[in-house]
Formats: sequence, structure tokens, C-alpha cells
Amino acid sequence: DLGSSTLNTNQQASSNSKIKMPGSGAKISGHAWSASEIEDPSRVTGLAEAFQSPAREAPGANVFDYYLANGAEIEIGDIPTFAGVHTISTVVLSPASNPFGDTNPEGVYYIDCKGQRLNILWSRIVGTLVLLNAGAESGVTAELQWDPAVPNYPALLVDGDFSFDMTGLFGNHALWEGTLSKNFNPSGTPYEGNTDSDKIDIYPGWINGLVYVSGKIEINDESYFNGAVVAGEVELNQDATFNYSGSFLASPPPGFSGDAGGPQRVSPGTWRHAAY
Repeated sequence: DLGSSTLNTNQQASSNSKIKMPGSGAKISGHAWSASEIEDPSRVTGLAEAFQSPAREAPGANVFDYYLANGAEIEIGDIPTFAGVHTISTVVLSPASNPFGDTNPEGVYYIDCKGQRLNILWSRIVGTLVLLNAGAESGVTAELQWDPAVPNYPALLVDGDFSFDMTGLFGNHALWEGTLSKNFNPSGTPYEGNTDSDKIDIYPGWINGLVYVSGKIEINDESYFNGAVVAGEVELNQDATFNYSGSFLASPPPGFSGDAGGPQRVSPGTWRHAAY
């Protein structure tokens, strides 16, 4: 459901159900593919393919298994609360840095939220974060910079619903060390190969890597993704940009290849998963 927003993609937005564009400003800048109806194909700037088959195949129930078996647990009770909400804010989370507990050499961390809300903002994450049982309104609520620590690993895996607002209070889509008085590339967690001890750097506000949400993704303010996004449902309340990376097709991460029911891989495009 695009509402009145624009979905920007350098590849293809794919859906197993109707692509809805109820608002007059709704548009897909790129290609669109649907196993059902595309509500207004004229508002797709590229190729609009409706009523296609077969439908895209979702990841199996074991998509989380590798990361739970090999990751380090972060207890939800160890994450500070702000206004009653557990909040990961102004931290560096990476293979060398975990302010909430033990580090993991692959940067894989998992949290059982136990039905409680979790917000993530103003942080730099170099790793794979797995969220289980996240409470209502959990999501990214401000600027951050996120890369997986292992090339082609997911950045984020969520069992449930999750929202994104990567504009935040500053409204500039970037993570500023100076504004937050935080060094986000300390020793052990370089950015583009560099570490330092100052607080003057600026990082692009993107999530780079594969994002998988088993339930619904809500985009509540402008958000930016490099890699691939796979979800049960997507609702745009603001514009969003999805730049696809073919690396996940060439080398699928654990949980996205050889799943029960037949081998799978993330196929070119946004929001889709296909058998091969």
C-alpha cells in the first residue's frame, strides 16, 4: 500500500497481492511486478507486470535458525528505557563493540523483546540484528548507519512487524557525530577502513544489506535501503528509496538458501523471494 507516497527503486517492487495506490501522489519510480493487480499501472514509471505467476516464495520458518545458533543474545532488560520504551540509542554495535553484553565475531546479535516495544536510533550498527517478539510500534525512529559485519549477511531480521523513520529529529537523513557528541568509528569498528577518536564525522543515513520482516513494514518518514527488502506486507506513509544489490542473488546468506521446501535465493528486485 503506497498511500500517497513514492517508492523509488533501481530495480523492481514485487508483491504477491494487489499493489495499492490510493492517494493521488502515489507512484513507483522503477518497475513493478505483482501476482495480483497493480491498481494504477500508469503511475509506474517503468515496466508494470500484473497478474504474474508463480507467486514469490517467502523464506522458510527456519530463516532465523543460523543467527540464533551462532549469535550473541542481548537481554531486553539490559537495554535502557526512555519514556518506558527500550531504546538502543547513540551506541556502536559491532563485532568489537556491544554495550549490552558479550561481543560476537560475526556481529550477530539477537533480542527476544518479549512483547515489549524496542526503538533503534542515532546509532551505528555493523552487524546482523535479529528481533523476536517485538512489541507494537517497534522500529527505527531516527537517523542511523547500518551495515552487516559479514558481507552478504542480513542487516536486520524481524519476526513480526517493524516500522522505519530514518529522518528523525534532525531531518537530514545523516548520522552526525558532532550533534550527538559520539564517536561512531572508534578503534575496532572502522568506517571505510578508518578509525579515529574525534566527533566530527558524518555518516550517510542508510541501511545497507538485506532486511527481512516477517510481518508488516511501515515507512513513517523518508527511509533509505541499499540491498534487498523482503516483508510480508509493506505500507508507505512517506517516500522511501530501495536500491537493489545483486550480491544476495549471487551468494544468498544463511536462511535464504537451501531452506526446507527447496533451495531459495533472493531474486532481483525489492520485497520478493523466489525459488530457483
